[in-house]
Amino acid sequence: LDRSSAASDVYKDRIAFAIASNGGLASVSVARGSGSAALDRAAVSVIRKAAPFPRPPAGARRQYSIKIKGQ
Repeated sequence: LDRSSAASDVYKDRIAFAIASNGGLASVSVARGSGSAALDRAAVSVIRKAAPFPRPPAGARRQYSIKIKGQ
């Protein structure tokens, strides 16, 4: 993240991801960028590092969208 920005600058990302039936990460993408390429990359990396997820039960929701904030 660019530290030259003022400390009060808050960046918000919306990350979309899907979990495969075996618990693996099916997809991850930046649904709404923060304006900071570094935060966008870090947010996607967090989701990738969290995988694999527990195997979802049959019929369970497997697509998610989360908001990540950073400074």
